[in-house]
Amino acid sequence: MDKKNKILKFIISVLFVYWYVIFSDQSDIIAKTSIKQICLNQNQKETNQNKKELFRNIERKKNHIDVKINEYQKIEKTVFGRSSEGGQVVGYFKGGDLVKVTAEFFGEMGKGQTYFYFDEKTPFFIISSDSYYSHPIYEKEPRRISEIVMEKYYSFGNQSACWLVERKEDTTSKESKESEAKKIDLLLKEVSEFRELLQK
Repeated sequence: MDKKNKILKFIISVLFVYWYVIFSDQSDIIAKTSIKQICLNQNQKETNQNKKELFRNIERKKNHIDVKINEYQKIEKTVFGRSSEGGQVVGYFKGGDLVKVTAEFFGEMGKGQTYFYFDEKTPFFIISSDSYYSHPIYEKEPRRISEIVMEKYYSFGNQSACWLVERKEDTTSKESKESEAKKIDLLLKEVSEFRELLQK
């Protein structure tokens, strides 16, 4: 009986996630954030697709991966040299194909976390989050997270050529599209290095 209840609870939780992704209204998210369209290839045209629809489709694919995360092969690698306190890269594989990478690096005043999601070996969604501590880790005084800066990157176009960059309005910088494109290019190079590390 307990086994049946557990199965029923699992099915309900999966249905809830599915319902939320399909039917939740994300207009409040779009209203409170700034959206930029960045194309790495100058010949690639920007999208006229409804942003709300594009976000919903990508979030649906992302949640599908997360719901099944325990079914995938998990590989962990410890990384030094990228931050003062080291870090860890974790890859999730489905039948030999990489579907998700999480990278977490620690410093004296905070930590950085990046999540990469893949579809047919190509990144389609990236979450970059930087958390800042109220005090350095070497101080005895209890520390807390004083600020979190998060950016989301939604891919559209062929081979991750173009991205929608979403961030809170109050953290939006006046960076040019060129500098934004360099940031995305750096993230893509970074995940390429992580892929090689996980496959060693």
